[in-house]
Amino acid sequence: MSGIVGIYRFDGGSVESDTLRAMTEAIDHQGPDGAWTWRDGRVGLGHQRFETTPEAQHAGSPPERGDRVLTFDGRIDNREELLGELDVAAPPGTVADADLVLAAHEQWGEDCPERLVGAYAFAIFNPDAERLFLARDHVGLRPFYYYRGEDRFLFGSEIKALWAAGGGPRRPDEIRLSNHLAREYQSDERTFFEEVKRLPPAHVLVADDDGVETTEYWALDPDRTIDLETDEAYAERFRELFFEAVECRLRAKGPIGSTLSGGLDSSSIVCTADELRRDEDDFRLYTYSAVFDEEELSSSDEREYINAVLDKCSVTPRCFRGDQRDPLGDLETILYHSETPSLGNNFYLNWNIYRGSHKDDVHILLDGFGGDQVSSHGIGYLPELAAGGRWLTLAGEIRAFNERFDQGSKIRNLIFNQTLVPLLPSWVRKAVMKMRHDEFRDVVNSALDPEFLERTDAKERLFDSVATRPATARKLHYTRLRPDLVVLVLERLNKTSKAFNIEPRYPFFDRRLVEFCLALPADQKIQQGWLRYAMRNAMEGVLPPKVQQRPDKATLAPSFWQALQEYTADNIAKILFEDDPQIAEYIDLERARSGYRELADEGSPGLNTVWYPVVLEVWLRSGVGPSSQ
Repeated sequence: MSGIVGIYRFDGGSVESDTLRAMTEAIDHQGPDGAWTWRDGRVGLGHQRFETTPEAQHAGSPPERGDRVLTFDGRIDNREELLGELDVAAPPGTVADADLVLAAHEQWGEDCPERLVGAYAFAIFNPDAERLFLARDHVGLRPFYYYRGEDRFLFGSEIKALWAAGGGPRRPDEIRLSNHLAREYQSDERTFFEEVKRLPPAHVLVADDDGVETTEYWALDPDRTIDLETDEAYAERFRELFFEAVECRLRAKGPIGSTLSGGLDSSSIVCTADELRRDEDDFRLYTYSAVFDEEELSSSDEREYINAVLDKCSVTPRCFRGDQRDPLGDLETILYHSETPSLGNNFYLNWNIYRGSHKDDVHILLDGFGGDQVSSHGIGYLPELAAGGRWLTLAGEIRAFNERFDQGSKIRNLIFNQTLVPLLPSWVRKAVMKMRHDEFRDVVNSALDPEFLERTDAKERLFDSVATRPATARKLHYTRLRPDLVVLVLERLNKTSKAFNIEPRYPFFDRRLVEFCLALPADQKIQQGWLRYAMRNAMEGVLPPKVQQRPDKATLAPSFWQALQEYTADNIAKILFEDDPQIAEYIDLERARSGYRELADEGSPGLNTVWYPVVLEVWLRSGVGPSSQ
């Protein structure tokens, strides 16, 4: 993982060395292994080097092939396939991933990203064509931002690199801001700044004399299906792909770490990595877990599942008390790195995991994020059964689900919101959601300023997005796999991890696994009341039975609210009750202050009511917020 920057001048002028150097130095925390800049007339490229694979040390500074010059942040996972297809003369162990990208561009031209599997963001300049070519991986695992001015085009791994070159005013994008505050997560090209755009996942961008043009080069196919003979065959194929995804992400210099929450996703990664490499003397896997008070916060604590994995695997465990961490403690530093006010209720736990990894000199951290989205809970199968008149099968699934969970409130939600509502006409569904859906009640009753909501049309966009929810398992799965729904989290995790020289890797977002899971039949996503059925089958004998068969998952909300009450209530009061807070343009202060009083009275007022306003205020005043320019 590295940091990249670049400039293309439309006016034909030469790139100034000081400007390019300023962009590169603005992200110097991304390059513990050195930096380089390169200029040729109207084009300049920069790179902050972070060597996390054995072959990375062989990459040039800059990597070149013929006249082509590359700046590259990434990891290529289908190396063996590419080495067999490309003209690369060096021994495989000395071929850097950057060299493979250059060779792929030489052979396949601007179609090359379609042939690359991995996590990447890169730019190639071809002086013969006077053309700058940029690409971002299929899911958006590596950040990529740009600014298009009248006379120049700027790009970088972080927004602060663009600002270092005068990349536009820090004026907030109100549509993006209202999406965040109303918990509508569509992202497209928008960032929190009007003048700064993201290159969407699975897109390429070309900058030349004709301007800037972006093109999508890949998309999931919601109509593709897989038809195997037995449940065991589906499980075996899932296991093959998952093992390959983990194996690809074990290519590293030095020890490797993994998050371990005790849930299906991180536990599957740890157990698979252990099974793949246990017999290798030089392999060492660290695990990082947040644990909580077993009595007061039993719904957050997963120690019994964590311990089941630790008993099975040969790893070096690290645990810390998540309920003894201050969510506001490092907030300004986190906001500096994340460049966004979009922080959920577990961000400070990730931050402490990165800190712990850094202390162990671990620079590669496997992470289970994406497991829910990729393997799918399969709930969309229920309205599909109802629409098809398969009432006995539907009743059997609901009955089995009830036996697994034994929670009446979940069953009521399953029958009404998950099974019946998706079958209603969209206009009826929209009205029902406005009346009943908790998410909408949160928006309506939150601290968002009504005029701001009206000005940005945030509520209607949110209502429309759920009113058009698909009524089949595969289409719902497809909707939840759309890159724009996960890219915001991936970007935040990527950038905050850089503060500790950590490269997070996500096996579940391997493109091959994603494509397979989407194409699975609905009864491989939920069956006999088991959510994520194919994955559970695939992990038979890999996971401890206690984890493989657990029907529930922990919630971090109680520990988060307790931490706010115990560690940060006074600081929250100072932020919300100070004179002339900057959030007044977006937030109904009286409602936010009422939410604080509920929090101080040991309540849980909702993220929209207290937490989002507090983070937004700190962000607006911080070194990366709009008011800091």
